Amino acid sequence: MSGNTNQREVRPVKALEHAIEVLEALARHGEMGLSEISREIGLSKTAVYNILATFEVRRMVNRDPATSRYRLGWRLYEYGTEVLKNNELAPLARPWLKELVRRTRETVLLGILDRTGITYVDRVESDRPLRMVAAPGRQASLHATASGKVLLAAQPPEFVEEILAGELRRYTPETIVDPDELRAELRRVAERGFADCIREHEPEICSISVPIRDYSGQVVAALTLAGPVTRFTEAPREAALAELKRVSDALAEQLGARRNGEEVA
Repeated sequence: MSGNTNQREVRPVKALEHAIEVLEALARHGEMGLSEISREIGLSKTAVYNILATFEVRRMVNRDPATSRYRLGWRLYEYGTEVLKNNELAPLARPWLKELVRRTRETVLLGILDRTGITYVDRVESDRPLRMVAAPGRQASLHATASGKVLLAAQPPEFVEEILAGELRRYTPETIVDPDELRAELRRVAERGFADCIREHEPEICSISVPIRDYSGQVVAALTLAGPVTRFTEAPREAALAELKRVSDALAEQLGARRNGEEVA
């Protein structure tokens, strides 16, 4: 060993390397069978099966019972959520949040998916006496907020169905609690590229939200404007949506998102 005598030689754990190769293969292809993974990484089917079985128990991969094909599991997204809470996203977004508040004079929220809810990792409040207040760290529902709808609309179908099969609490008379209606709403959100929430979580609050995408095009956060319904008439809402999209695009570029098929430098 050369160099610093206090430096220990790194000896990679071969079994761990093989396990990571399995995850990387699934990440590349989305869905694979046991034999396909075995050929892809050059490992025996028995070894690959044991790795997959272990990952399945820990919810790191899911196996389709009908086809016996595997895909990455939701547990990995949960790990990614924890990374997002502590990475550069919040400090990177902070100046943009402040600018949005200056331009719109409404409260701005930055939220991420956190297990079966949405957690606001940052917010800048409006300077108006009548405003929406949400402290960082607060968790809200996915089905009854604009932020939640944006994040839920971007998730795999199995996760969406898991949410729809659970309790859909009615916060106000306007809350969507029928699973079929909520599916239709999520389709509209995906098609339009934004979500709104009018009196669905709080009686006098309206919110508008757009997704923030990372370098891979995945939705990693929701950027939201919220305020009293009386101020969100059609023209102000359209102006707010334009501002949100402008900032969302700028943040996506800073996160390395792709534009027009090319990676942003």
